[in-house]
Amino acid sequence: MAMPPIKPALDIEPALFEAVVKVGKLLGLNKSASLALALLFAADQPLSLDDITASTGIAKSSNSVILKNLEQMGLVESVNRPHDRRKYYRVVDNPAEAFAVLIAQRLDNVAGRQQELFDSDHPNHSAAYRQRLVQLKAIYLGLLQAANYLRIQRANAWHEMNTRLAVDESHH
Repeated sequence: MAMPPIKPALDIEPALFEAVVKVGKLLGLNKSASLALALLFAADQPLSLDDITASTGIAKSSNSVILKNLEQMGLVESVNRPHDRRKYYRVVDNPAEAFAVLIAQRLDNVAGRQQELFDSDHPNHSAAYRQRLVQLKAIYLGLLQAANYLRIQRANAWHEMNTRLAVDESHH
């Protein structure tokens, strides 16, 4: 299913928009959630549910669920405006940290499932099954090693990223 075109009224740079959609997909967000996240990330001010619905063409009820899920993930927060009862939404102040937390949670989920995933190693299974299970265990152990490496390197990566961002901002 192709994504509906974004309405030009929001004046969002297409390359930025597409990049955020791709990041959302890499995080496991569906197309609609990636689209809402991209809109909020690229917008220069918080957007209402009506703004997001008008821009995406996705049903208001679906966008409401999407925004609630993005809030629960820590990527988006709701804000109030004076003299307006509607909720407005914006990306959190440090979305990179929220992305890292999401990735860490997913890796922790993988790590926590080891017993559940491999309890089915039964001697009555075929040799082909046992061989594939050994391959799956190797993949799983590789994921655990990657998760541990990322945890160890996270502090260094945050420092390096913040340094690069500071340098980039000083050149503009």
